[in-house]
Amino acid sequence: MLHELQMSGVSISTSDQSNSVVGVIGGGQLAKMLVEASRTHNVDILVQTKSIEDPAASKATRLVLAETDDVFGT
Repeated sequence: MLHELQMSGVSISTSDQSNSVVGVIGGGQLAKMLVEASRTHNVDILVQTKSIEDPAASKATRLVLAETDDVFGT
């Protein structure tokens, strides 16, 4: 089944078979817990954090290495 969301002239289509993606700024313990919980709900987590050593960095589906206040990182 295909879902479509239209707002402000932007159209976004999603399929029931594809994973949802949530972006998280910061790779601390809370982000790590979110990544772990997201697996049971078929949600991918993209984490933007400054260090590969941060708790969520190794668990995230996708990783952006950038300072948390770096708007160009996102």
